Amino acid sequence: MNRREFTRTATALAIGARLSNESFAMDTGLTSKRESLPPLVAGISLVDSDIARAATELSREASPRYLFNHAMRTFLFGSLIGRAQGQKFDPEVLYLACILHDLGLTERFEGDLPFEIQGAEAAREFLRQHGYGNDKARVVWDGIAMHASLIGHYKQAEIRLV
Repeated sequence: MNRREFTRTATALAIGARLSNESFAMDTGLTSKRESLPPLVAGISLVDSDIARAATELSREASPRYLFNHAMRTFLFGSLIGRAQGQKFDPEVLYLACILHDLGLTERFEGDLPFEIQGAEAAREFLRQHGYGNDKARVVWDGIAMHASLIGHYKQAEIRLV
């Protein structure tokens, strides 16, 4: 992995949430919600399946820019940590859990449940509507529901890395 590329990208992503939307857009090149994402960031390939593209679009539409960027960073850092620790994980399942993990914080999906559960339920419904497999959808649900809890650290890699 190119350390300079990683450091530059990680720094831009880390400070991006603190900068204005315009400044962050210039730093990352993401000037429009509809602009496509780069295929590779810090040596991590972004998942480019139909379901991943649909989940990305949902996250972009429902989330303020800083929250969408946070979800992307979650996937990137989770993948980097998983790779560094030699963990085996399904990148698509991890991506879906990460990109959707804070839906419960958005106006569109807020509700009476704790935000982790609210987001997990929204993600499950989205995945069901898109015909995603039940076994993988359960892992996505667990990753989202447990992401703010220590219990997730005792589960399989896709859950632990969220």
